[in-house]
Amino acid sequence: MRRARQLSGLPKSHPLAGARRLTLEVLRLEQFILCAGGLVSDIEEHLVRRMAKWGVKPRVQLHRVDQCNLINMVAMGFGVTIIVGPPPRAATDGVVLVPLAGWNVVSLSAVWMESNPNPALKGQTQ
Repeated sequence: MRRARQLSGLPKSHPLAGARRLTLEVLRLEQFILCAGGLVSDIEEHLVRRMAKWGVKPRVQLHRVDQCNLINMVAMGFGVTIIVGPPPRAATDGVVLVPLAGWNVVSLSAVWMESNPNPALKGQTQ
């Protein structure tokens, strides 16, 4: 199991784009856009739990796009996003990635067949 930090992805024009760190409380009224599938249910559940403290239900839109397209949607002003793990290698022109402060860490685990030859999986066991 690995722990992955969370980053917020905001358009460069966003008033909070210059922040060194952000909290979910500061982002609580934002429109979140997330990739449908993958970790989205965990991220959405995390947002709901955390924001319930402030009496807010997060506004979340799910999109059936990959992370590169989602980043482009952020740049176009469709909303902000949450990125789990290392920043994407995709072009992030028009987007600022700001770490989330506090205990915004997600535990990740994966299961795969040992016979899977995918080189991305080599050296990932712990």
